[in-house]
Amino acid sequence: MNFYGNENRAEHTIVGRLMPFAEALHRSVMKAAEQPVPEINHSSALPPWCHKMCDELTKSAFGSLVKASPRRTKFSCRNYGRIVGMLLRGVVFLLKEAPAQLKRDGLLDLSPEQKTKLEAHAGLPLLFAAATKQLQKPISNQEELLKAGEEQIEKQTEALLSSGFLFLRYMLNRPVEEQHEFLCGIPQGFVLLINYHGEFAGGRNRLDVFLVLAMHWPEIVEMQKAQPPKTRRDLLKWLEAQENRRIVENEKLFFELCGDIGLSLAPPGHPQNSASI
Repeated sequence: MNFYGNENRAEHTIVGRLMPFAEALHRSVMKAAEQPVPEINHSSALPPWCHKMCDELTKSAFGSLVKASPRRTKFSCRNYGRIVGMLLRGVVFLLKEAPAQLKRDGLLDLSPEQKTKLEAHAGLPLLFAAATKQLQKPISNQEELLKAGEEQIEKQTEALLSSGFLFLRYMLNRPVEEQHEFLCGIPQGFVLLINYHGEFAGGRNRLDVFLVLAMHWPEIVEMQKAQPPKTRRDLLKWLEAQENRRIVENEKLFFELCGDIGLSLAPPGHPQNSASI
């Protein structure tokens, strides 16, 4: 659903909004962690400011993940323990807290009419096509997607357990100091990325604004082409109307965040003072 213009396209679906952003964020995290960066695919549709926003998130909300990630030239027992702690915390969040939040939001008890409306705006064909390419097997409906997802999770779990056992065998032969470092890292990692309340532990204010921008990136791209030109103040008012809440306490913070990621709504030749607000 297009919340700004009249034309509905693939990027206005839920999958069309989220899939490119998820890929861009993954690439930014891998790049910041000095790991091999996956080829760009779905995220090529994103405007430059979205990619810059993902880079900024690796310094705030996902900064702890980047710092704990293994480097090619350096191994840290404590950081490995932190990664294990993050994985354990993620499992708890996905199995317990996320379903509870969805239930509180009424997303697990949808009426038939609501389910039909959700499916219409979900963009499932995009997801099926992406899964077909990624898994190298035809996926044409939700049942096939769920089955393929379960198989993939089983494979990833087996691989993770196998590597975990190998690492534990390695640690048993290491000095006690290194074993202590690894064990100390687990409880640290458990709260580094997701805190006790199921929220990202770092940069909450910036993350909230960035997520709102990410969810509305197709409309913002249209707004950047609007005539007469729109300013960042226009964008802020529009976003808060869509969210039905204030997303920042001070509009100057929003302007600064937009400046950090290069999000300007002024066209070429527009006065610089208008571009800043």
